[in-house]
Amino acid sequence: MTWTTAPGVVPSYCSRGASFRPSCARAAATAPRGCRSPGDGSLSETPTVDFERAIQTLHGADANLIERVRVAEYFEGKRVAEREVLVFKLQDHPSASYCYAWEVDGDVTTVLGIGRVKNALDAVRASILASR
Repeated sequence: MTWTTAPGVVPSYCSRGASFRPSCARAAATAPRGCRSPGDGSLSETPTVDFERAIQTLHGADANLIERVRVAEYFEGKRVAEREVLVFKLQDHPSASYCYAWEVDGDVTTVLGIGRVKNALDAVRASILASR
């Protein structure tokens, strides 16, 4: 799995590893916490614990999931990004109370809720800008 943070938004740290696709239950009713089947309206198949582990590794803070937000970002009338963003409450982080995280193709991205990043949409925008 690859964990990344948005450069210029949060401290840069990138750990490159093998991408993986967690094995998830095929029915939403039987899916474990944080693991959803394709087609159930969720965009993320990565278990919540993997996001928590990424946040702990990258930012040195424990994280508790508080909500899932679907975010679509448009540029010049065209959708450039759509994803499910997980919002975590951080414990004992020196500068952030929240962390926003999502997964695309086995890669987890985290963005701390600091500076201009006030919500999930801001986090996605910051990540898009940082990647250009």
